[in-house]
Amino acid sequence: MRTRRSVFFISALCSLFLSSAVFAQERGQQRGQGKMERLAQRLGLDAEQKRQFQNTRQQQKQVIQPLKKQLRAKRQELRRLWQEDAPNRDAILTKHAEMDPIRSQIRAVRIDGRLAMHSLLTREQRGMFEQLMKDRRGKNKRGRHHQRRQHREHRDDGNESHQHDANPPDDEAS
Repeated sequence: MRTRRSVFFISALCSLFLSSAVFAQERGQQRGQGKMERLAQRLGLDAEQKRQFQNTRQQQKQVIQPLKKQLRAKRQELRRLWQEDAPNRDAILTKHAEMDPIRSQIRAVRIDGRLAMHSLLTREQRGMFEQLMKDRRGKNKRGRHHQRRQHREHRDDGNESHQHDANPPDDEAS
């Protein structure tokens, strides 16, 4: 009887986890669509420009997703290297060297996508787009670094001893 309850409980937890993951993915897609609509509205894009923007974004996403997956795997390998009792400097440097070309590919795809979008805009729309990107970079830059610093300060507030190099900060350019 107890085993049956445990199996039921575990099954219920798995179902809840899977349904929440699907919901989160759908919500993320909706959020992305909302961003695109707001951008289109702010820039005053016509229907053809919207369609071409969406196609460009979709193509970019299809190329970047597998690269991000590779990068996540390399980052996980790097974490394992750092967690060893005696981290091997050469292995860590090699892993970073393996990650660099992937980051470069992601950066190139993003640049190509931005150039493609840039070519679809009028001169006035380009000026507005550049201003929006500048505003966005300012907000994100402060937010990301500020959040990391707050996390480190919070983590270091306790009297516990921490291995700071066990989980080095991610330095992904995405």
